[in-house]
Amino acid sequence: MKEIYNRNWFKIFIPRSLGGLEMPLADGMIELMEAAAIHGSLGWCVNLGSGAGYFYRFFDSETASKIFSDPKSVIAGSGQSTGKAIKTDGGFCLSGTWDKCSGAGHATHFSANAVFEDGKLHSVIFERNQIKLTDRWNLFAMKATSSFSFSVENVFVPDNFVFDIGQVKSESTYTNSEIPFEIFARFCMISTLIGTVYCFCNHFEKEFSARIQNVEKDFENLKHKLESDKSSVLQLAQRYHSIAETHSAFPEQHFLNLQNGVALMSKSLFDAVNDIYYKTGIGLSDENTLSHQAWRDVLIASQHGMVKTKN
Repeated sequence: MKEIYNRNWFKIFIPRSLGGLEMPLADGMIELMEAAAIHGSLGWCVNLGSGAGYFYRFFDSETASKIFSDPKSVIAGSGQSTGKAIKTDGGFCLSGTWDKCSGAGHATHFSANAVFEDGKLHSVIFERNQIKLTDRWNLFAMKATSSFSFSVENVFVPDNFVFDIGQVKSESTYTNSEIPFEIFARFCMISTLIGTVYCFCNHFEKEFSARIQNVEKDFENLKHKLESDKSSVLQLAQRYHSIAETHSAFPEQHFLNLQNGVALMSKSLFDAVNDIYYKTGIGLSDENTLSHQAWRDVLIASQHGMVKTKN
């Protein structure tokens, strides 16, 4: 955590006016890849924590400053729509439970979706002292992501802490904020998957050097594919960034092209890593090896909805 704060990794995509790095999309993606190449859980937390910085424009400038300006501020959240909101003076009364909230252990704020009395879905921000955490992470990987469930019961949320993705409430000159959230999120998630595969390769090369000759061609192909995928996705991010600079709309085809391209990339990386696992032998099943842990992280990272084809 100290290193994350030193690098300001949770503020990759936040404007300088709020203490952020205000990085172009492709530059930020390189940082996400680097974090995940160190450790899958690290990359996952940096990805989701920095990605939530995208929300700053959906608050008025005073509220955005209150949420994001602290040097250690970071939002952890859930996309589940499992909360209920009832109108009260100056805001809403919230109750609900949300699952798989990565980064909960170090978050200063929490985002969640709730159904309001009019039947519409909106997002809200809670402060850390308003929520209760429960460890329900039963997945076999990403164990160091502090992906806890959180709950609230009759908690007050002021009007200015309610937001909708895409509904801008403050002006910004930061180009990244002009990129639609779904496009932005897919780029971030595929960056984390690519970095996690790098992590697997790095550990595999060290721990299974004596067996690499058995899978030498496959391993070299995987490393080549990683470099090719990294280059391709960064070039595409730069093109999308250029579109955002002109304040042009993103046609539906841009969404579909990215969705399909990312899904194919994710599936091919998944297959390549598992092929090496299959051909290496029982040694890679040893839970005490870093290679095995990284392999499991790859499996989880590849299951995120932002890198899979919708069923």
